Amino acid sequence: MTAPAVTARAALAAEFLGTLLLLAIVVGSGIMGERLAAGNVAVALLANAAATAAGLYVLIELLGPVSGAHFNPAVTLALRMQGNRFPAPWGCYLIAQACGALLGVWLAHAMFGLPLWQPGTHVRSGGAQALSEAVATFGLLLAECYTVWVQATPEEHMSRVLAQGDTRPMAGHAGNREAMNDLRRILESRAAFYAKADEVFETSGRTVDDSFAALRAQLEPATRLAA
Repeated sequence: MTAPAVTARAALAAEFLGTLLLLAIVVGSGIMGERLAAGNVAVALLANAAATAAGLYVLIELLGPVSGAHFNPAVTLALRMQGNRFPAPWGCYLIAQACGALLGVWLAHAMFGLPLWQPGTHVRSGGAQALSEAVATFGLLLAECYTVWVQATPEEHMSRVLAQGDTRPMAGHAGNREAMNDLRRILESRAAFYAKADEVFETSGRTVDDSFAALRAQLEPATRLAA
């Protein structure tokens, strides 16, 4: 039996409800964790993270087949840029998410007897906060988008840096063993995160044109499947 087509109204309702519940879980678990942890920030953070992960999993499983379970404008925009089509206009997705997020925070405040509208009192700025937001957003995109790890050997990385005329200490000279060891350690430390990509493509020993042609051929089966 063929599943009925998802209507625009159902998709927008799913995005609204999912975002509302997700924000209620995130904020609500944070409030409860802080109250029950007796000043132990680590316990509060652990409770908040565990509740968020569990809630997000359930929401994706329930609402994913309806709207795609974006619950985040970054996910919607990334998928739109990839050419994906949604049951409803992508701009309406963003509006549904914004409204759901606002009401979700209000719901959490109401459940714990707090004022619905509260001005922020913590300054959240600086490079560390910006980096953490970027990493978290990229991790979310990994779960929703088709990603490719374009890799090369440490020797290839070094030769490319030197070919660009980079004379920084990290580049050094081709025979600089310390620089090569540092480069290997950097690449190895990132391997576990990069390995989450859907595809791995090796560019060592290839020109830019050869790499593009080979990558396009490698992705063709996935492209046909997505279509």
